[in-house]
Amino acid sequence: MIAPEKLQEIKDLVVIIMVGNPLPIEKQMDELGVRWVTHEELTVDDELGLCKDPQWFALQRERIIDGVDDFEDERSKEIYTECLARRIAYPLAEKTYEELCSMPEYFGTDVLPLSDGETYVDCGAYDGDTIVEFIGQTGGYRHIYGFELDKNNFQKCAARFFSDHDITLFQKGVWDQNTTVSYSLGDGVHESGASASIHKADIATKKNSGEVVRLDDVLEGVPVSLIKIDVEGAEARALKGAETLIKTCKPKLAVCVYHKTSDFWELPRYIKQLDESYRIYLRHHSQSSGMETVLYAL
Repeated sequence: MIAPEKLQEIKDLVVIIMVGNPLPIEKQMDELGVRWVTHEELTVDDELGLCKDPQWFALQRERIIDGVDDFEDERSKEIYTECLARRIAYPLAEKTYEELCSMPEYFGTDVLPLSDGETYVDCGAYDGDTIVEFIGQTGGYRHIYGFELDKNNFQKCAARFFSDHDITLFQKGVWDQNTTVSYSLGDGVHESGASASIHKADIATKKNSGEVVRLDDVLEGVPVSLIKIDVEGAEARALKGAETLIKTCKPKLAVCVYHKTSDFWELPRYIKQLDESYRIYLRHHSQSSGMETVLYAL
């Protein structure tokens, strides 16, 4: 055991914070002038399966730098720069996640206004928690469509809304094809969803399998006004499966980008390619980790 004040006397020290809520210790270390890093910062690449190849990042250099210009406001540009710094070059980060964080997530933010007549599509509906949040933030809505790949999550969601005729639920994931996939569940730490990954060749050996669909096919002709996508790394493919909806309905979008580092710069560019009139924002919704960074497009 060592008193915190004694840490100041140790040369070239970096403290690794390994507690559930690191914020009080972070502040204490800052007051002492002691450098620190959270255990999640050191393991986020492994938890999310992020690329660690320096050569890959070198090839992405120009895209990363140019990506900042795709965002509409200075707050988005700051979040983009700081979140990527914490992932790619941690010592260059100047802001903590607490400083970058704003709440609530998705609805009620400063960049996602809601009307009383939204047709809302929830991709990655989990147990219906985000649908509940959406309903609480609106004075009314036209219809809600929820998509959840995992059977257990879907059953919880269906039980929550079984009597609501204005909510239609699908036990399906969203993708850029209509097919069958295998998927893995949360890792025990982040159990909030199901991660879909294709294993078509050995589907029979996989414990979890389910259908994925293109939103363009399932919701053809539906006047969609708002789409939220949190599908554990399949966000890019989900957007590709909704190209026609996006081009024709021009819905507001709330898309998680934290599952894949490249989504920070690739997804804004892709949305702009579909419709140049989209205004792109970025907000971060976790005080203590690199999770919950969301792209908003209007």
